[in-house]
Amino acid sequence: MSQVFRKRLKVPIACDSCRLRKVKCDGARPVCGHCAKKESTLCCSYTRNKCEEEAQAEFAPLPTELGEHGRKTAMQHIPASISFVPPNVTSQDADRVSLSAERPTKQSSASEISTLNKPLFADSMNGIVGEPSYSLEVFGNSSAGSFMRQIKAAIDARLGTSQPTILTGAPPFWVSNHENHNKQINYQDSACFTLPPRRLADRLMQAYWDLNWVLYPFINRSEIEADYQSVWSGGVLKYNESLTMCILNTCFALGSQYSDAVPLSQRRQAGEDFFCRAQGLYGSLTGLASLETIQCLLLMGIYLQSTSNVHQCWMTVGQAIRMAQSIGLHLPQYCDYPQSVRQREYARRVWHGCVLMDRVLSMTFGRPGMIPRWLADTVPLPAIIDDEFLDVQKDSSVERPDGRPSVMAFSVKCLELYDIMNDILLELYMQSAERKDTVQELGQILRLDERLHAWKDTLPVHLQISAGIMADSLLRRQAFITRIRFLHVRILLFRPIIARFCVHGSLSRAADSHESIAQILITQCSLVCFKAAHELIDLFNNNLDFESLSGPFPAWWYSILYLYTAATVILAERLRNNSLGLPPDSHVSQAWENAILILRTYRIVGETAERCVAALEILSAKIPGNSGRADVVSTVTQTSNGLAPVSSSPRGQPADWEAEPVNFEIDDMIWLNTMSGNLY
Repeated sequence: MSQVFRKRLKVPIACDSCRLRKVKCDGARPVCGHCAKKESTLCCSYTRNKCEEEAQAEFAPLPTELGEHGRKTAMQHIPASISFVPPNVTSQDADRVSLSAERPTKQSSASEISTLNKPLFADSMNGIVGEPSYSLEVFGNSSAGSFMRQIKAAIDARLGTSQPTILTGAPPFWVSNHENHNKQINYQDSACFTLPPRRLADRLMQAYWDLNWVLYPFINRSEIEADYQSVWSGGVLKYNESLTMCILNTCFALGSQYSDAVPLSQRRQAGEDFFCRAQGLYGSLTGLASLETIQCLLLMGIYLQSTSNVHQCWMTVGQAIRMAQSIGLHLPQYCDYPQSVRQREYARRVWHGCVLMDRVLSMTFGRPGMIPRWLADTVPLPAIIDDEFLDVQKDSSVERPDGRPSVMAFSVKCLELYDIMNDILLELYMQSAERKDTVQELGQILRLDERLHAWKDTLPVHLQISAGIMADSLLRRQAFITRIRFLHVRILLFRPIIARFCVHGSLSRAADSHESIAQILITQCSLVCFKAAHELIDLFNNNLDFESLSGPFPAWWYSILYLYTAATVILAERLRNNSLGLPPDSHVSQAWENAILILRTYRIVGETAERCVAALEILSAKIPGNSGRADVVSTVTQTSNGLAPVSSSPRGQPADWEAEPVNFEIDDMIWLNTMSGNLY
C-alpha cells in the first residue's frame, strides 16, 4: 500500500508566543497546540489584523454568568486582543504578556484576573502601562497611564484603526463579578475553615445582626445570610470560600462581644480566636479588590477597635479606603450606574462606611484622616431604606412602607453628625502650635454649635430619647446611642475652651461686673461642656446593668471611650472649682465616682478600661488637696441599679497601689485633649 502524505496545514498567522520562539503554530483558538502542551497560558495572543479580528469574533464566547445585561456590557468593554511585548524580554515573560493581553475567559477567576496587574502591565508610579481596558482598577485623569491611553486613542483615530471601548458605563465591581468560587483553595491551615457548633454559631450571628450590623450596615445581609446557610448545607457560595469564611469569622468575633452565649470573662478570648481565623483566611485574598473584600476589611476594622492593636486597626481601615478608591467607589458615576437599588445602596454604604471609620479613628487617635470632606461628599449618602424594602422602595423615608420607623435612619443621621465632628477636629484640633485669636476661635465654636443644633432638630422622632417610643429594644438602643454620640461631639466642640482657659485664663479669675462678651461666652461654653459630660455619665449610670453589662449602649469599647472623655471633663471641672476656691460640689463628686465605677465594671471585657482608670487616678492625684487616689475606694458602692462590687485598685495591682510619679503639670491641660486611644 502506498504511503499517504498529508499536506502541511497552513495557517494565516501564528500566535505571538510561537512567533517569538520561531516554532510551528497550528493557529488554534483560544490556545494553540504548542502552548497548550506547555500548560503555561490560558489563551494565545495574535498580532492584530483583519484576519485576527474576524477570528476573534468567531471564537471568543462571552461569559454566561453575567446575564443578558452583563453580556451586553461586557461586549462594550472587552476589546480585541493586543500583544504588547517589550524588547529584551525572556520567553517566559512573553507568555505572561500574552496571557495578560487576552480577554479573561469564562473559566478565569477573580484572582486570575488580578494577574493583569503584573509588573509589565501596571506600574506603581505610572499607573497602567499595557492595555488599560483589562484592568479592574480605576485610574484618574492625572495618571500617566490615562495620558498614554489618550495618546493611543489619538493614534488609532489617525490611522483609522478601531479603538476598544474604555470603561465608561458599568463600574468594574459590577462587571467583574466573583467567579472564583471554583478556585482551588489552599487548605494548609484547615482550622481557619472550622465552624463553631451550629447552635452557638446561630446565636453569635444573630447577636451580630441585632446589635452590630444595625449600627454599621456595611455588608450585604441577604447575601451573607444565604452564604451562611450554604456553608452548613454544602451549597454553592456566591463569594470565594475564603472570603465568605473570613467575613463569617469576623461576624462571630463581633457577635461574641454581645451575645449572652459567651460569658463576660471569656468574650475577649473568644473574639481573638475567631478573629485569628479571619486573619488567616484573609491572607489568601491579597490582591483581590472587590466590594465584598472592602466590606470584610471594614468589619475587621470595627473589631480591631476592641483590641490593643492600634497600628493594625489603623492600617486595616486605610487598606479598605485605598481599595475602595482603586475600584472607583469614590466616584459618583459608579454608584449612580443604573443597576438595582440594592446594588447602588450598598456601594454607597460601603464608601460612606470607609468615611465613617476614617473619621472615627482620626478622632480616636488624634491623626489626620485620609478622606477630605470634598471627596466624601462626592457620593450621596445612603438612602433611608431598610434592607427588606430595597427592591420595592426607591425614595428615602424615616417611615417604612409597613408603617414602622426605619432602622437605616440611625446610620444616615450618624454620618451627618460625624461630618460635623470632622469639621470640629479640623478647625479646633488639627492646628499648628501657635495659639489662635480667642474671638476667632469662639466664632468657629458658635458656628459649629449651630450646625449641631440644626442637626439635632432634624432627628426623626424614634431617635429621640424623650419621644417615648421605647418599647422596641432596637429603636431604644439607637435613640440612646444617638444621644450619647451627640453629647460626645458636643464635648469635643467645647473642650478646647476649657483646656485654654480653665486655669491660666479667665475661668480662674473671679467674675466681675466688667466682663467682656468673650469672657461671658467662654464661661458659658465651659458650663455647657460640663453639663454634657454629666448627662453622658448619668445615661450610663441609670441604664446600665452592672452584672451583665447590657443596656441600650454602643459596644463596650465605644462606651469606654465616651466615659473616659466625660470623666476628663469632670476632672477639669473639679480643677476649675479648686482654682476658684469653691467648696467641693457633691454633684461633681458623684459624677466622678460614677464614671470610675462604670469604667471599673467594664474592665472585665476590655483592658482599655483598666488603662483609663489608671490614667484618671494619676490625673486626679495631681489636683491639689486630693489623696492621690481616685475617689472610689469602697468595696461596695450604692448605685441607682443596686449594689455593685468595685475593686479599690486596677486588676493585677495590690490594694495599696499608688500612682507612679509622673513629671507633668496638671495646669498644662494637655491631658484634657487626649483620647483613650493614646493610652496604648
